[in-house]
Amino acid sequence: MSNVSNIRDVIDVAEHDVVENNRGELMLVLDGQEEPPGTAPRLQLSGSRNEAILNRGSGQLMRISKINPEAMKRLREQEEIMVAELPKASKKGGQQDVLHAYGALIAQD
Repeated sequence: MSNVSNIRDVIDVAEHDVVENNRGELMLVLDGQEEPPGTAPRLQLSGSRNEAILNRGSGQLMRISKINPEAMKRLREQEEIMVAELPKASKKGGQQDVLHAYGALIAQD
């Protein structure tokens, strides 16, 4: 993917989902990071694979692999997406709070 200069700085996201509300708006829900995102987050979609890189705007990059093909198709039709970062699931389960919620522009290779 373009603009990923140092692969060791990329965090692989273990869990993610793309959900759509009744207005057709998409939200990316994923395992989050404790550090808050910076300004101008961007989701860079791969041109050849069902994966994306989320640049949280703080120089922190997150790789989202194995995106459902139908979700990837819908993402390619969007200009922006809401992102909800959740704390990593505990073995106890229970209610999860949102760590960070923000909008991200979508770019494509």
